[in-house]
Amino acid sequence: MNPMLKLAGLAAAITLLVEPVAAQQKLTMFYPSVLRPNTEGLMKDWAAKVEAQSKGAVAIDVKGNSPLAHFGNVVNRVETDVIQIGIALTSIFPGKFDLTNVVSLPFTINLDDDDQASAAVWRLYETGALASEYKTLVPIFMGVSKQSGFHFTKAPPSLDNLSGLKIRIYNNLQLDMVKSLGMSAVSMPPRDLYQAVQRGTVDGTITSWTTFPFYKLSEILKYHVELPLGGSVLMAFMARKKLDSLPSAGRDAILANANEAFSRRYGKVLGEDAARGKEMSSGPDHTIIQATPERTAEWRRKFGLAMVEKWKGMHAPHGEKVLAAFKKIYADVRAGR
Repeated sequence: MNPMLKLAGLAAAITLLVEPVAAQQKLTMFYPSVLRPNTEGLMKDWAAKVEAQSKGAVAIDVKGNSPLAHFGNVVNRVETDVIQIGIALTSIFPGKFDLTNVVSLPFTINLDDDDQASAAVWRLYETGALASEYKTLVPIFMGVSKQSGFHFTKAPPSLDNLSGLKIRIYNNLQLDMVKSLGMSAVSMPPRDLYQAVQRGTVDGTITSWTTFPFYKLSEILKYHVELPLGGSVLMAFMARKKLDSLPSAGRDAILANANEAFSRRYGKVLGEDAARGKEMSSGPDHTIIQATPERTAEWRRKFGLAMVEKWKGMHAPHGEKVLAAFKKIYADVRAGR
């Protein structure tokens, strides 16, 4: 054999032996510290499953209470690659997730919902009906909080007389609801609610039991009216361009676990948080009532139907189609289909 060819073959073999393996992609998965401990456990389980299935192509560092991001800027932090995976409360980003927030419409989801709304909103995403909101982002799983109700510092004169009360809202759609009942609306982040109640800035809030453990609301809110005033979507997500840049093994593992099963699990996690929040408000100084079917029907007529029509109009031509699709999917999920 030609000595030069032999040397060339040996050099090629050595090159193959020492050529570096593609570097492991390290991803930071962020959740706001107020969501501990249940959300933390779910995210760590998800990360471990992805790491195992990727066979080491990706390593995921799950962080809470980090200066890297917070609820208000998490979408920007993911899109700019400061963090790679985040949890967003979609209702606090006006104009970005309006169709996803179909679950926030009153009287659309049942009070006894467990994981069904979470499964339904994930299936709605999979139909492509929400595609316009996810051109740069890829949802990983979506959880829907328990239904919001009215929570006051003390008992109002009656549910027929709420005039003059100041109540915190979490989206502009609730303005008409509050006004129709004679109350004044105050908008603020949930983290500011505790001090606002202490100072008398508000007399109560529209929120879910899910938020109670995180913000210690049972210490300041004592009169609770349960009725289906809408839920909120908490979504784990990453940037589409970041996902596309990963090694195929990492990308495939993430997409394999971006699914309804984890969405259902997150719905149950948020339900556990809600159960804990309600339990914290079960003492003798608290009153919890559930609106009667008659009261629920009355308030649906008073403000619910108008709110739905307004939402459909605001998001025409897609709003009506998205709402109809969600209702159909939700009914299928509830029926076990």
